[in-house]
Amino acid sequence: MKNVVFSIAALIIIGLIAGLFFYHMPSKHAEVQEPNVQETPAKQPLYANEKIDYSLQNDEVKITFDKGENWLPIPIEKDALFNGEYNGSKEELIENSYILTKKRIAFLYYEQDNIKMLSSIDQGESWQETLISEHYPPIRFRKTLF
Repeated sequence: MKNVVFSIAALIIIGLIAGLFFYHMPSKHAEVQEPNVQETPAKQPLYANEKIDYSLQNDEVKITFDKGENWLPIPIEKDALFNGEYNGSKEELIENSYILTKKRIAFLYYEQDNIKMLSSIDQGESWQETLISEHYPPIRFRKTLF
């Protein structure tokens, strides 16, 4: 009886070892997996809360003058608007760092140790970049006023 128990135990151990060995071997008939290709996320629709408003969706900066009917791109990188010592939300612009009126659009930003302002007085038809300060340390507080 002792030999039968040892024989069954030996068969179980050999079976477990063989199972682990065959489990880790790739199958000849296994399907070849294609490389993991990430799909580009669908662009989100833009919405406006005000008649003159901005959007930071889809990593683009855009403005509207007709409550979202038409959107104009702003020639600035979204990240430039948050450069410096800013660690808040990047879902909306920093309070008082921009001006949006019918007569003037202006965005204050920090780029390559310089404080700059991008502005337009013709509702985004043309843009003017103004250097506010050169070789300035990273800014934390941003406020613009005309």
